[in-house]
Amino acid sequence: SGALEIAKEETDLVPMAQQIMRSLTPLAEKKNITLQLTVPEQAILHADRDRMAQLIVILLDNAIKFTNDDGEVTLALQSHNDQDKQKITIVVKDTGIGMGKVEVDQVFKRFYRADKARSREEGGTGLGLPIAAWIVKAHGGVISVTSEPGSGSTFTVQLPV
Repeated sequence: SGALEIAKEETDLVPMAQQIMRSLTPLAEKKNITLQLTVPEQAILHADRDRMAQLIVILLDNAIKFTNDDGEVTLALQSHNDQDKQKITIVVKDTGIGMGKVEVDQVFKRFYRADKARSREEGGTGLGLPIAAWIVKAHGGVISVTSEPGSGSTFTVQLPV
């Protein structure tokens, strides 16, 4: 509903990402999915710690959910300058079922589920990615997705430091 408060503080995403990957390992292991993490020494930004954790969990959980057995999910954090502004980029890439253009265009809309039958089996509500998009927007960032059916998806988040 947009009623959540954002409480920003200096936040290092690296230890957060490492802990989240450890916590999601059992879920990935059930499907024999390999989790990969690529991080710099640190990725510090002024952000709401709980919302950043929620964002990363949503993106990784979806990637695991829609990746077939024996697949791979990668989380990469990058710190870089973009037009003289320091940014943190979060990239979640999977080797999952992917989406077509129609799904890609709709995926951040509330209650939309690209694969409705599979989402019901997995317990999806169609709210995870819209919440992720809200978190990114509330932090002044942008989120995008590229995907091809059968070739997986890549979600990219760019956040100002």
